[in-house]
Formats: sequence, C-alpha cells, structure tokens
Amino acid sequence: MNVIILTSNSEKHGVFWQSKLAAIYPASLVINVFEDWPQGAGNWLGTLNAWKQAQIIAWEKYGRKLEQEMEEGASVALYHTAGKGQRMYPLTAVEKFNKSAIKLPCGVTEPQTLLESVIKQTSLLSEYRKGRLSVFWTDQLFLTDNKPDISKASVRVMCQKRPFPSIEQWESGLWSQYGVIGIGEDGCLRHLEKVDYQTAKHYSLSGIALSLGDFSISSTFLKQLMAEFAAELESKQTQMDVESFLLMPATLSIEDYRSLRAQKGVSPQESDAHFGRIQRLLQKYGNFSYALEDIGSKGKWWDFGSVENYYHSLMSMCNQKELREFLYPKMPKQPTHLDLDEASILVNCSIHSGKVRNSILYNVQANRVDCNEVLAIDVEAPTLYGDHALVYEVQSGDPLILEKDGLRADLTVDDRKIVMYTHIDKDPRADWNRKIEGNPYCYRELAEQE
Repeated sequence: MNVIILTSNSEKHGVFWQSKLAAIYPASLVINVFEDWPQGAGNWLGTLNAWKQAQIIAWEKYGRKLEQEMEEGASVALYHTAGKGQRMYPLTAVEKFNKSAIKLPCGVTEPQTLLESVIKQTSLLSEYRKGRLSVFWTDQLFLTDNKPDISKASVRVMCQKRPFPSIEQWESGLWSQYGVIGIGEDGCLRHLEKVDYQTAKHYSLSGIALSLGDFSISSTFLKQLMAEFAAELESKQTQMDVESFLLMPATLSIEDYRSLRAQKGVSPQESDAHFGRIQRLLQKYGNFSYALEDIGSKGKWWDFGSVENYYHSLMSMCNQKELREFLYPKMPKQPTHLDLDEASILVNCSIHSGKVRNSILYNVQANRVDCNEVLAIDVEAPTLYGDHALVYEVQSGDPLILEKDGLRADLTVDDRKIVMYTHIDKDPRADWNRKIEGNPYCYRELAEQE
C-alpha cells in the first residue's frame, strides 16, 4: 500500500502503531488518527472522519495531498483498530487494552500481532486497489482463490459467494451475525445487514454472499461522499454504519429498506428521509456502481473477533494447510526429543520432555508438558498440562494445569500482576459486570484500569 491509515482509541496506541509500522513499511506513508468522536462514530462516519483527519495530517506534517495522490493512482488502506475489544477479553487487557496488538503464534523472534498479520495479508491486494480507499477490519484474515477484481466500481465489497444454506446450516454457522448480500435472479445485488434466515431467503432468489465487512471506494465517489456528510463530520454527534446508512439504501427499494430498518426500531419517516438522501446523492454522482469482490469458493476466511473464534481459527492450522502456510512461509524445524504428532506446531520453545497432540505452542519454556488441543503463547512454567485450553502470557513458578476448555491470561497493571481465568467458549460481554469466581476483577473493572 502507498499509504497506510490507522484509527486508534488513544494517542498512546497511536504512537505504538506509528512507530512499529513505519519501521516495517518504510516505503509507505503511515498515518495514525485518533477517533475523536464523543459517543463513537460508527464504522461509516468513522471511515470518513479518519480519511478527513489523515488528509490534514499528511499535508501539515509531510506536505502531501492524499486526495490528489489517490486520484493519480495511489493505493490507500485504512485499518480500523479502534474499539474496546470486549469480545477478546481478557486478551485485550493483557495487551494494554490494544485489541489489534493481540498476538498470533508466529514470528521469528517475537510474536506477530493481529494487525501486522492483517496488513501483510491485505497488502497482497494493493496492486489491484489503485485509485481507491480500501477499508479493513483488524479481526479477520482471508486468502482469496479468485483473481482480484480490478473493476472501477464505486463500491466493491469483499465477500464469499456460497450456495444458500439450509436453516440448520444457517444457525450452526451463525450467519445471522454477519452481513449478507442477496443475489436476485436478474443478478441484482441487495445488501442486507444482519438478518434472520427467512429474511435472507426472501432476497436471495439465485444466490447469497457472506460479507467480510471489508470494502473499497473509488476516489471520485469518496470525494462526493465527503461533501455529502460534511455536516456530520463537523458536528460529530451522529453514529452511522456503512451497511445501514450507505449500502442498504443504495441497493434496496424504499419499501425493502423501510421494512428492514423497522426491524431495528427505526421509524418509517426516518428511513424514508435517509433513503431519499442517498438516492439524491447517487443521482447527483450519476455513475454509481456496486460490485462484489468474491474470494472464491475455495477461498479461506478466519474470524479473530472473539476469544472462541481466535482459538478455533488458530487451531485450524493443526489440520488445514492454508493458514499454516500463510503464517509460516517456512515451517520451523520441529523438536525430535518430544512425543510430538505431525499436526502440532512448536515455535521458539524450550521443553525438556513431554507429549504434544494437536497443539500450537509458541515461546513456551517448561520442563515437561502434556498438551492436547492446547494453544499456548508466551508461557513459562515448570510443567504445562492442558486439554482443549488456551494459555496466554503466563509466567508461573508453579505447575500450570488447565481444566478442559479453560483459559488463563496474566497481565500487569501498575507493576501488579493480575491473573485472569475463564473458559474459551464464554462470551466476555455476558460477564462484563460479573466477576468470575477466582478472578480479582470483572472485565469492566479491568477496563477501568487502562
């Protein structure tokens, strides 16, 4: 990417990423912007606000005109790192409340962060994103099986086209948690926010696509959007997400938009007013087009947005090659003195003896281990025993024994060591205000110590 823009929660996080990424990508202009929006901007206004701030910083600090550079063919990528990272607690807290700094079990001398991995993966698309602003979330990785789209569509959305699922597949795959695009018999695309099975089926007459959330905007359309939403960017009082406030009113009929927004508690009058606003914008622009950028039926997508997904996505490396080959272009030599199966991966470990099955151990120092389906990152203990468990940043002088589905993560706040326990499949948001037995704080109290 010619230009890398980061949004962050705090100036402290911004300084961290600015320094780290500028060293990794010296040929790119790296700009960090702080989301100074009192109640949160939503991912749509947050995107426009970040672009506005980045242009100001680029001109005042570097004498560069980003809008002009993009119009002339520069590839610009915006990575959203702002957010509380609640679904990733307690790991978010371990990384000084910086969710994009959560580690993956790869890297030669130190773990690679989630954001670094996302930038590495999405930079593969840079050549095909000239003259566009590409917007990425930092809690997922994907590898495309299709030739990248080089169309000049006003908006292109990353997705994966799939056969329409049965209701059982819909529910087991948690499809209601993701945006989808209905594909009509006439090829017409209808962008939907998170909807239930019957609603999706109504709009998906010949096919469906699961939205990855990432999208890109042409430089000409972005210029029009900045003018349209200038008042909101000035007042910083409104929240808008890209699906509900741009993509849905741009691709649905007024009746469908009104109906779907009513499911979210929005009045017909409010829906009609915004729908009319977007339609007038598109008419003024005059050449709006919306396209899907399909990663292909054999493309791979890994969600790292929750502790449970983080664990399962990484553990997929034990039996699938795609993520393993991306994170480990050159597989580290595995130890021969341990009882180690072929599925497991050990990196930068010093372990004297033990048995390892279907596990991933990174920077683990122990005399003896007995691990089955264990993900361990930066762990030091006399012994490590676990079955289907996650251990993250733990240094213990006592034997470390994890119960099935257990999770332990240690952090330091003001020179105080805090030990946190939970289970892999527990939603941290459900425990946000409730202290789990054995923990010194609930997650809300932990977050307040930032």
